[in-house]
Amino acid sequence: MIILTEETLMSVRLESILEAVKKAREGAKKRNFIQSFELIVNLKDLDLKNPSNRISGEITLPNGFKKKNKIAVFAEGDLAVQAKNLGVDTYSRSDIESLGGDKKRAKEFAKKYDILLASIDMIPLIGKHLGQILGPRNMMPVPVPPTANLAPIVEKYMNSCRFRVRNAPQVRVRVGDEEMTDEEVADNVQTAINYIINKLPRGIRNIKSI
Repeated sequence: MIILTEETLMSVRLESILEAVKKAREGAKKRNFIQSFELIVNLKDLDLKNPSNRISGEITLPNGFKKKNKIAVFAEGDLAVQAKNLGVDTYSRSDIESLGGDKKRAKEFAKKYDILLASIDMIPLIGKHLGQILGPRNMMPVPVPPTANLAPIVEKYMNSCRFRVRNAPQVRVRVGDEEMTDEEVADNVQTAINYIINKLPRGIRNIKSI
């Protein structure tokens, strides 16, 4: 569903977004799982051969998902204990090496999670063993200091979305789910659009449609 085109992109009004969210919900078929709202921003006049135009980002949304992001943490010691106490899947150095030796398992691992966090000291090991799998999927872990308080970091990433423009001039991010109100989803959509606009070299002029 296109909610904004080149002709109507002079401003991204919350009312227009809210109307589109309502229409999307009305047109959705009932499923036996929690369905998501996805924001797709089609870009224009962006030379993707220039690395500086392959924008990426991490958007913290104002309204949390009812269906939370699935997070995993690469850590040992206190950080691993914190992760386990929070009910977050935890992976050690030996797990990294094991996954790196089995490409099929590594790919299944990458599909399983939305966000990965890792103790800073583990990042080089992850890059060595899993970089080829995680890198192209924009799944390289967010670095976390070994002495950090993990709870607020996990809470933040439960309600965030990441994106990276590579070969196609398009941004796709999950911005809500069907158990949220229309107003909550629309608020998230507007926040994400504004973030993407600020990342683009020519701002809203680089957007073809939404």
